[in-house]
Amino acid sequence: MSLDTEYYVLEGENNEHAPLFGTDGESTVGYSAFDSIYPVTLEKDDHLIFAMDAPIPEQPQLADYLETPDPIIDEKIKKVLDSITLAGSQYFPASVRFDGKLHDNYYFWNIYLEIACLHKERSKYDWDKEDPDFYTVEAISLDEVILNRISESGRWVFRLRESTSRILVHESVVEKVMAIKPTGIRFICVDEWNIGSAFR
Repeated sequence: MSLDTEYYVLEGENNEHAPLFGTDGESTVGYSAFDSIYPVTLEKDDHLIFAMDAPIPEQPQLADYLETPDPIIDEKIKKVLDSITLAGSQYFPASVRFDGKLHDNYYFWNIYLEIACLHKERSKYDWDKEDPDFYTVEAISLDEVILNRISESGRWVFRLRESTSRILVHESVVEKVMAIKPTGIRFICVDEWNIGSAFR
C-alpha cells in the first residue's frame, strides 16, 4: 500500500512578507557544521545567529517557522516536537536578528536522519551521470517496501536521501504541529507535491 498520502513535504509559507534567512556574521557556526548523517556536537561557547538574506521583502515579518536551507523553529513548535521524541533530530538554541533586535526564542532544527526511499518507477526525477547519487527530484513517490522495514516511530521525520533538501513528515506529526496554528510553515502531501510547490 502506497504511503504517499501519509507523508508531507515540509515547506515555508510562500507569501510576500516571508524573508529568507541565513547565518549572521556574528554566528560562530555555519551550515557546514550540520552536514552529517550523525548527531552533531557544538562547542560550549558556540552560538547560532541568523539574519535576513537578500532579497528582503518591503515589509518582512517574523514567523514561528523561518525559511533557511535548514529549518528554524520557535519555542511553540519545538514544544510540540519535544512531546513526540523524533528519531534523528536535534535542536540547538538560536538567535534571529530582526528589526534591530536579537530574538532568542528560536531553535535550529537539525534533521540528520536520511532514508533512501524514492520509488524509482513512480517518481519523476533526473540524475547526474557523473554523480549518480545526485538527483533532481520533480515529483516524489515513496517506496513503501523500504519504509515498512522501519518502525513508524523511527521515520516520523526524515530527509529523502536522494534529495536531502526534501524533509518528509508523517501525517501524525503534521496534525500535532498544525493544531497550534503556527505561522510561516506548511505541509504539502507527497502525492500532491512537485518541484514548483514551494512557489505556490
